Parts: sequence; C-alpha cells; structure tokens
Amino acid sequence: MINLSGLQVLNALAYLRDFSSKQSPWTAEALSTSVRAPHTVMQNSLSKLARAGIVSAVRGPRGGFFLEEIQGLSFSVVDVLRVLGQDIKECGSLRASDKAQTAVYDALNVPIWEFLE
Repeated sequence: MINLSGLQVLNALAYLRDFSSKQSPWTAEALSTSVRAPHTVMQNSLSKLARAGIVSAVRGPRGGFFLEEIQGLSFSVVDVLRVLGQDIKECGSLRASDKAQTAVYDALNVPIWEFLE
C-alpha cells in the first residue's frame, strides 16, 4: 500500500528531476524540508533508492542526491515503491476489485520520468 512517506519520496524525485544534477545535488535535509517529510525518513528512503540505482548519490560535504534522465527512463514508479517496501498490489485494504487494483498498477507502471511530468 502507498503511504505518506512513499508519496513524499515521489514528490522529492520530482524536485530531483527539475532541480538537481551531478554538479548540484540535493541533500536529504533540503529535500525533506521541500516536501515536508521527516529528515530520517527521507535520508533512509533516498539511500535505499541510491543502492537500487534509481537515484545517484555524491558523498562528501557538497554531496547529495540527483536523478539523471536515463535513470528516470529505466525505472517505474512501481519499482520505486517496491524498493521502499510499498507494493501497489497490496492495496487490498482499499477493498478495491482486482480489476481496479490492476488499473492502478498499470497506471503507475510507467517510467518515473513520464510519471513526474
């Protein structure tokens, strides 16, 4: 099921798409402030996404996270949610039919870059 932290991370990915680069990465603290998310949640989530290759990370005092277009085209929103431990197929608590769940899954199973536009 998608929870608030999953939505906040997707929002943070939109910031990374629009405002980050390898020369100008965003820190987890700056992203958490921008999307009004707890810093530790954002740091842990972005670290998981970096380990999965969905975002890139630069270490050091001028480090942070950024999203390259090729990454945004290679991974879907569903991939992001799975890395965060939030599987869209687990929306049974919404009491939606299998057909409705499949429609939601299909709508989110698009490249991140397309979803964030």
